Order: sequence, then C-alpha cells, then structure tokens
Amino acid sequence: MCDRKSLDWCGRITLLLTICGILCVMMFQIWSYYYSLVTQMDEIVLESPQVHGVLDVCETTVKRSWNVDSCRVDDAILRCVLAHDMQDVFVNTVGSGEVSVNGTTLSISPATACVRVMLWILPW
Repeated sequence: MCDRKSLDWCGRITLLLTICGILCVMMFQIWSYYYSLVTQMDEIVLESPQVHGVLDVCETTVKRSWNVDSCRVDDAILRCVLAHDMQDVFVNTVGSGEVSVNGTTLSISPATACVRVMLWILPW
C-alpha cells in the first residue's frame, strides 16, 4: 500500500482532481461574469430613443405636426413653438433648409423650404 507506485498514482490523481476543481471554479466565474453582462445589456436595451415632435412643412404650409404648435414667418425664417422644452434633442431632417432648436423654438430657414423634421430624445 505504501510502495512507490501507489504513492505516484495517488499524487497524480490528486493533481488531476485539483486541476479539474480549478477549471470548474474558473468556468463558474466566467459564467457569472457573462450572466451579469447580459443582465446589464438587457437593462440598457429597455431604454430606447423616443420621438417627441414631428413637423412636416412645405412653402410655409404645415402638412403634419405633433408637439409643434403655432408656426409663423419672421424675417424669412419659419418659427414654431414646441410643446415642451426639449433639452439634448436630436434633430432628424429630410429635405432642404436649415433646422435649429433653441429651447422651445424650432427655426427653419428659409421659410419656403420643404422639410420633414423629427425631434428625438435620446436616453443616453
């Protein structure tokens, strides 16, 4: 029982079991880290950009508007009042003309431009 071959065999089995145990612990740690990353990504996905205003205008005629009111022409610039004060808004425009947002005012230059404006609020 205490001969050299038996001791070598016990040492090798102990080493093998130790390595397998370490690998199992490493797999558990990697799985825990992966699970926490997936959970964080799921929480981030729940927040998405939201449209907070739409204006479709051509030749100073408002075709569609949502959360954008009372458009008027001042000095060849079409100025509209936004329903809410939008901070950190992303302005998506399609068409000709320059669009800018300053507080609760949306300005389109020139006033005769044909533009579709979408105002997005980004969560990040």
